[in-house]
Amino acid sequence: MMMIKYHLYLSLTISLLLFTCRQDNNADDIVKPEVTETPRINKSKDKADPDRYVISDLRAGPFKVGAELPGPTTMMKYQMRIEQRTRHTEEGPVNESITIISENGEDLLWLKPGLISTNADYDNTIREIVIISPKYKTRENIGVGSTIGNFIKAYPTHGSWYTYVSDMWVVETPSVQAQFIVDGNDFIGPNPEIKSEQAELSILDFRETGKIKSIRIIDFKS
Repeated sequence: MMMIKYHLYLSLTISLLLFTCRQDNNADDIVKPEVTETPRINKSKDKADPDRYVISDLRAGPFKVGAELPGPTTMMKYQMRIEQRTRHTEEGPVNESITIISENGEDLLWLKPGLISTNADYDNTIREIVIISPKYKTRENIGVGSTIGNFIKAYPTHGSWYTYVSDMWVVETPSVQAQFIVDGNDFIGPNPEIKSEQAELSILDFRETGKIKSIRIIDFKS
């Protein structure tokens, strides 16, 4: 009787060991899912505005002659300050207030008149824009720093003139409502014949390597 119990106990022990081994083997055969890191989605902080630095239609980016300053959502991207500048007229020098728009410490353009005011009755209409940064370009890629030669290639129809009132040398095209101010030292033609405020010139009498110094936008029709 003791022998039978012993054999029964031994059989149960061996069966239990075999069952345990099978379970371990099956566990090794199970394919565990790969743990992957959740992909990070790159979210752009601010979609680039393709027209932010475009010169067109009496406009330099969001600033337009005849319109008021853009809203706070746009203006929060810039810094503004007021400065006094001297402008030459037929009556003599005149001091005027201008608003200087800058971005990341770089001056971009001047707005006339000075437009910073907390007075609700104050007219914040932009009357004139003077671009001094090379960031702004026309659709034909002409801006501050472009050469007169590049201007001629971009605009086959063009003109040029000089005014003694403000000692300003200008090249322009009917394709863009703006005056492209150049350096008088790059004029190599005959002395302009002054018969009125504005003396017509030939753009071909400028050095092609001469560069645009600034761009003035003003609506003479208003």
